[in-house]
Amino acid sequence: MLDCIVIGAGPGGLVCTKELIEQGLHEVVCLEQAKDVGGVFANAYDSLVLTSSATISMFSDFWIGDGNQHEFWTKDEAVDYWKRYAEHFGVLERIRFNSKVVAVVEQGREGWQIQLESGDILLSKRLALATGNNAIPNYPEWKDLLTHVEDFHSQEYRNADIVLDKNVLAVGGGESGSDIALELSRVASQCWVSLRNTTGWVASRKRSLGKNVVATDVALNRLVWDLPGKTMAKLVRQADLSEQDPVYDAAVELNKKIKGSNGLWVIFGTKNFSLPKAILYHGCKVVGEIVKVEDGGRTLHTAEGECLENVDAVVFSTGYKNAISFLPEELKQTDPRSL
Repeated sequence: MLDCIVIGAGPGGLVCTKELIEQGLHEVVCLEQAKDVGGVFANAYDSLVLTSSATISMFSDFWIGDGNQHEFWTKDEAVDYWKRYAEHFGVLERIRFNSKVVAVVEQGREGWQIQLESGDILLSKRLALATGNNAIPNYPEWKDLLTHVEDFHSQEYRNADIVLDKNVLAVGGGESGSDIALELSRVASQCWVSLRNTTGWVASRKRSLGKNVVATDVALNRLVWDLPGKTMAKLVRQADLSEQDPVYDAAVELNKKIKGSNGLWVIFGTKNFSLPKAILYHGCKVVGEIVKVEDGGRTLHTAEGECLENVDAVVFSTGYKNAISFLPEELKQTDPRSL
């Protein structure tokens, strides 16, 4: 009988395992379905760059230098950091890779029974979930009508080679959606981005501060972020316009479309300028929400009356369902954050 099983070896799972060991639990095992640490980051699209700076991304008990605090890690750099963290604190030896959990069953006071895809059964007094929310892709209802075009979710997307010289629709303008739209627009014959409402507030990873260029999340302290949404929105817009850069100007135009009374905080932000660059430099066109599908997806209509013709492929960056597939039936549709 193990003291605790941690499911997931992303950054959260690594920290959880380390803390359990330091609290004196000797029989701790971390289960990871992939072959390496890093969780969804390790298996994301090739060009992924974190939207939090190195300063914000590093753990306070494993600082690796002061020279890169304003840099943003690629996914490979992030995974390398987490692996070094796991090695340093003796976590790596506790991880069982290629161990996909397919079911967990509560055994009352006896703890938990964990079944692996391999058929192995493990017993543990405690269970810690560190799987995150990015496991089960979410799609709009019309996805099932796409019978004559290729379609992909950002979870399986790796690079834009799949749409070379094709007409492609990218759905969603969040962090991943913006990055993917930029990649698609560089090689596609035509690229559209469908936004249900708007992108969320588009903000730069870095900005000028005096004579220096600094990471936005380092430069803006908590006092600034605690300002009312309308005040913060006005300050950010003024700062963007003062850059006198066409990419910042394009971001300002996108941000003007945000609906709601609370300015910056009305919806999630997008902390990169990929979408403004796609629009400005690569002819990417922003369209409205898709409301009608014809010809198996070859023709798509938006809520604003736009008609997209000769569509070859659709890439969904539409997030994930708040569910964990291996939980007991009564908990499968529960938001993991509420457990």
